[in-house]
Amino acid sequence: MNITLLVIGLVFVAAAVVGGGLKAAGIEVSVISSVPRQIGLAIVGAAAIALSALGAGSTSAPTASSPSTAPAGKATTGDPTAQAETGKQPAPPERYIPEFRNVSFTTPIPHGTCRDEDGVTFSADGPKVETDIDSANTDNYTAADFFYSNCNQSNDAWLLVPDENAFAAMDQPPATAEACATAATQRPGAKRILGPSLHPGMGFCLVSDFSKQVVYLAVTQVSGDHSIAWTATGWKDTHSS
Repeated sequence: MNITLLVIGLVFVAAAVVGGGLKAAGIEVSVISSVPRQIGLAIVGAAAIALSALGAGSTSAPTASSPSTAPAGKATTGDPTAQAETGKQPAPPERYIPEFRNVSFTTPIPHGTCRDEDGVTFSADGPKVETDIDSANTDNYTAADFFYSNCNQSNDAWLLVPDENAFAAMDQPPATAEACATAATQRPGAKRILGPSLHPGMGFCLVSDFSKQVVYLAVTQVSGDHSIAWTATGWKDTHSS
């Protein structure tokens, strides 16, 4: 409240009432013999009182803290509560990371001995075929993701998948790596397949414990000598150790 205006207003109103000749609070008002002047003095006094009251209403009381000026829904840099304020959670990292897609390779016909088998391994660079693998001495078929073997010398090669791996035949290519992994682990199929029974259009999902890969394999061609042409699409499983 403006004390000065209040005092002036009160003195003017009092002087108007008594007709002047008043001295108070350092303010002196001479005698007023005119009624209109008395009325005018009273009006001025009342206005001064009103202005003093308005000044009190416009004064803001101090606050303990100032509210943030950051726009609603946007976090201030470095604010540890930013995530909670925005209401958004960071997206979890992808489990399956694409590493190669539709890469062609061929498993040639083995030479007819357990010491001359084809082994296929997968990495970020795609499939790698090694021939003449002595799987009989490599810890029971654990040196590759799968083998193409003629170990029984029957002249009919076999597709062999290590027992540690998950493997399933697919009616169509999987939509995602997760779908491929789910099919292989929850609907596993035979891991010993006779070579002549393979034909173009067949597909398989493989979850390898050896290379930590999820791979979709598609047969594209089977030659008369039982060599098989494939394409492979693979993902790295980041949850596999």
